[in-house]
Amino acid sequence: MKDFINIFEINDEFIKEYASARLNRKIFNAYNRILCVLLIIFGLVLIIFPIKYSIGPDLILIGISDIIVSLILFISYVINFKKYTSTMKARIEILGKNIKEVKNEIHDNLCITTNNIKDRSYEILLSFLDDHFESKNYYFLIFTGDILVTFKKNGFIKGDYIEFENFLDKYPKKKNTRALILGVCLTLLILINLKYLINLYKYYLIF
Repeated sequence: MKDFINIFEINDEFIKEYASARLNRKIFNAYNRILCVLLIIFGLVLIIFPIKYSIGPDLILIGISDIIVSLILFISYVINFKKYTSTMKARIEILGKNIKEVKNEIHDNLCITTNNIKDRSYEILLSFLDDHFESKNYYFLIFTGDILVTFKKNGFIKGDYIEFENFLDKYPKKKNTRALILGVCLTLLILINLKYLINLYKYYLIF
């Protein structure tokens, strides 16, 4: 089995990137974010054109509902982002506020994590790996008990991020039902909006 040794610094960039990646992983994946943007666009169309052509309040109310749904999701994202960042900072304070640099290693079926406080070292079997995901600069490994182990993509001193990415492919990712449910609901809203937009085009805008 391939060995990996990785070093990264604990800083605000890491904390914010973790919070964003965890949220995107759990519920706000790329598909759902695209649908939210489409919902805002469709909502604005259903508000602007009925007002412009004096069509009536029904389409305007649907457009307003689209905007409200998108705003609720945006506010939820902001609230949860702050929650994740504050939780991570609190966890760092508890584990040791003087920890600035972390070295994580993988040897055979064992993950070993140490830090700049020399007397602190932890070992965990890779069989306890529950989930893993990545952000722009990091790989995040979640072990049983919500234990986080981080590998920075440009922080490998043994192995590299391409080999590490291939290595992680052997381990299954956790299915995120919340993201799936939200995606289904947003897809239904988009389809409903498309129906009204098509009718708006057929019966009003082309005449």
